[in-house]
Amino acid sequence: MIPLGYRDLSIIQDTIHLCSLYVSDCRRIYVVASTQTLSELSELKTPANVVRINEKILNIDIESILGYQAERTGYIRQMLLKLLAFQYIPTLSEPYLVIDADMHFQRPISFSESWMPYTESHSHHWNHFWDHCLRCHPSLEPIVKNGHNITGIHHHMVFHAQFLKQMIELIESYHELSFEKVFLRSIDPFHYYDYVASEYELYFIYMNRYHSSHIQFIPLYYTKTLDPLIPETYVFYWIVKHWYLRHFHPSFFSVYLSV
Repeated sequence: MIPLGYRDLSIIQDTIHLCSLYVSDCRRIYVVASTQTLSELSELKTPANVVRINEKILNIDIESILGYQAERTGYIRQMLLKLLAFQYIPTLSEPYLVIDADMHFQRPISFSESWMPYTESHSHHWNHFWDHCLRCHPSLEPIVKNGHNITGIHHHMVFHAQFLKQMIELIESYHELSFEKVFLRSIDPFHYYDYVASEYELYFIYMNRYHSSHIQFIPLYYTKTLDPLIPETYVFYWIVKHWYLRHFHPSFFSVYLSV
């Protein structure tokens, strides 16, 4: 599943091609986007196994729940869709892989059912994510490994519907509200234009806290580089071409490496 925003339309064909080429057992690719973005996507050539999904399948009034006018509703809607896709797309596999639209695979890779990537966190942005997780449920504290906080935000996640259902039930029973309302109302309005929440981090922490026996830690490292000729001694699985890097620094991209 690939949530698609208009900023990544220019590279989505490459994303789909590389996903089909390198990800094992890739049968269907669901591209979820707004009506306008889907209209523009229809003008591009894509493989037969690409299924287009309108993000309006998640029929909720985000601004009404937030209680204030918001400009990033598409961004927030796609976070919720990643977590709730199993409820709206009946043909979705179990588990299902979600990747960001700017994630370009570079070599063959197989995502096991227990795949759980992580890295040490060194950015203040993660404090906003962790605060949001704690507001969703007080047991969802940051994960510490070898004395360092670690994060599961890596442009992709293998989601299990059975565990998502349990996470949603945990959060709903604590707040006595729907999961969507809790997720949205846990966003700090003072950081609305910063990094407000992370669906990946929420699931990462939940799985570590409640189902650690079902996950396999996969340590990953990344770097931003100008040089497309990465040393062959590095085993890099994908590069990430963020829109802001493409716009402001066309030669920059992020490289993700194994141990």
